[in-house]
Amino acid sequence: LVPNFPAMPNLLFTGLPSLIAQFNLGLLLLLHNSQLMAYGAIKDLAGYTVAGYTDAIFIVILQGLAFGIQPLVSQAAGAKRYRDLKFLMEMGLKITLVYGMAVWLLIQLLPRQVAMLYTGGQDAELLAAAVSSLTLNLAAIPLEGIIMFGIVLLQSMARTRQALVISAAKTTLLLPLIFLLPLWWGRDGVLLAQPATVLLLTPPLCWLLWREWRRLAQARPPATRAAPWYR
Repeated sequence: LVPNFPAMPNLLFTGLPSLIAQFNLGLLLLLHNSQLMAYGAIKDLAGYTVAGYTDAIFIVILQGLAFGIQPLVSQAAGAKRYRDLKFLMEMGLKITLVYGMAVWLLIQLLPRQVAMLYTGGQDAELLAAAVSSLTLNLAAIPLEGIIMFGIVLLQSMARTRQALVISAAKTTLLLPLIFLLPLWWGRDGVLLAQPATVLLLTPPLCWLLWREWRRLAQARPPATRAAPWYR
């Protein structure tokens, strides 16, 4: 139970991407709420709440997968079991993409039915605002899942700097987009800021994951010493 002060900076740095990700979530809600009040109405804000809750359900389920696989990835990376690490990366990314596409199809094909789970069908204006928020704000939800899972993968493989850059870039890109896009498209510009950020972040994240994949494919597993003949 004695604190190990020299080890604390590295531990804090390793957890920094997760801290920034949670900060991004709070900033995302704050900026969207303030901008929707500036470029829309109360019902637009209520409609965005529907998209926010739907996104939260998607993220919570995905976090269960990501945080469940995280210790397995860390163990495989630490033990240099490259074959197991590649399998975990491939499996996790495939499940994340399939799950994200299923949610995206549900939202895009049945936005009215999804919105009515929250709002009912009595208020036509509120329902229209909720449908608009679902289809626009969650337009890139499969890629949003890939980014979240990719950050967890990089963090698990001790690629803390890369994970930190992606997490920080999410905030850095969102800030100008959420203020500039509404100048051209009004309320829809506010709702499109998040998917635009996700689209810009996806190529560099995929490149980082592809580089890790190539490194694992070219790496050789550590040599194991043969047991003596007399055992």
